[in-house]
Amino acid sequence: MKVLVTGGSGFIGHYLIQQLKALGHKVLNLDIRQPINPYHAGFDCWVFTDITSYPYLYQQWRLFRPDIVFHLAAQTSVPESVRFPEHDART
Repeated sequence: MKVLVTGGSGFIGHYLIQQLKALGHKVLNLDIRQPINPYHAGFDCWVFTDITSYPYLYQQWRLFRPDIVFHLAAQTSVPESVRFPEHDART
């Protein structure tokens, strides 16, 4: 199965991807950050992108054609969330 993970470079995403790969799935990680350990993360492809860049996100979607999506991308700062709630909603 092809699995798209947004935000797969974080702590939870890293371990999710390891488990998906152990189960034999092909994984694409879309994240604005570099993976915790890019050499051992296990995904087949990592794309550095802001997931709110909709044309680029759609292009990656069409190229990869995932069967399932795990949406883990999020803004992690509570003070930023309070100051800019529209950014959190968009993400």
